[in-house]
Amino acid sequence: MSEDAIKCRVEGKLDELIDCEEHPDEKLHKWCYYCDTFVCKDCMLDKHRNHPTDAIDRLATRLQTKIDEGLIDAEASLNIKTSESDELSKSSDISHKTIKEEVSGAMTTLKKIIEEYERQIMEEIEKTEIIETKDVDKYRTRIQNEAEGLHTQKQLFHTRRTCDDQMNSLRAKQRFLIHIKRVNEILGRLRKPITHQYNTEGISLENIAQIRELIRHYARVTVTSHHTKDKIVYHHPELENFIADHQDARQWTISMGLLTDRDVQLINEALQNNNVNIMMFCPS
Repeated sequence: MSEDAIKCRVEGKLDELIDCEEHPDEKLHKWCYYCDTFVCKDCMLDKHRNHPTDAIDRLATRLQTKIDEGLIDAEASLNIKTSESDELSKSSDISHKTIKEEVSGAMTTLKKIIEEYERQIMEEIEKTEIIETKDVDKYRTRIQNEAEGLHTQKQLFHTRRTCDDQMNSLRAKQRFLIHIKRVNEILGRLRKPITHQYNTEGISLENIAQIRELIRHYARVTVTSHHTKDKIVYHHPELENFIADHQDARQWTISMGLLTDRDVQLINEALQNNNVNIMMFCPS
């Protein structure tokens, strides 16, 4: 395939239009958003009259743009989640190692008094560690599975979009975009596992003489759960640049095209302190 042909396909332009089954003399050169199908000039005058449509090459370009942007978000989010899971694992190991050493060191001096109590504390900590480690491993596995799935779908998409059947190529883009959106939604809903912090009370070598008789009552290790909520920030560079460039405009004219719910949310947030008239239209 020549470089010109490759460039043509990448830009979403069709090399050869296909004949319409209902109107053999016409070519399928438009996409009907309402019916989710290809249409010709006569179709637009008949069954698809007044339906929002778009040129196939323009739609293909938009789909590719959405795929590129969504893929960047998905891969960036996966990288962040992977780093977070690594840090969680390290932090959990250090936290549990530290508390074990603190408890064990203090209890050695008071072994005869607190032997049974030490056993109870260690069992509680180890129980918490098992649960937390399991949750962190499950969290990491989920991220790794999504990363592998996205990689597989990405390779499959690159294979399919180079085929000569333009309809199948367009369908492949649509399916891959749906998969990317699903990955982003899953990552957006994925919560980091709960971690735990420990607070030792009364286990101090300086106070051993004073707390010898009171150790059973006051020497406690309490466990608190710590959870930090994720905040996934959505970005649409092209739309954000448009908003920035038109802050002082009285009216914005925006093509609905392939705007997502989060794109509309960006527009709403930008309009909170701005009296701008919005004109939305479907491309035709």
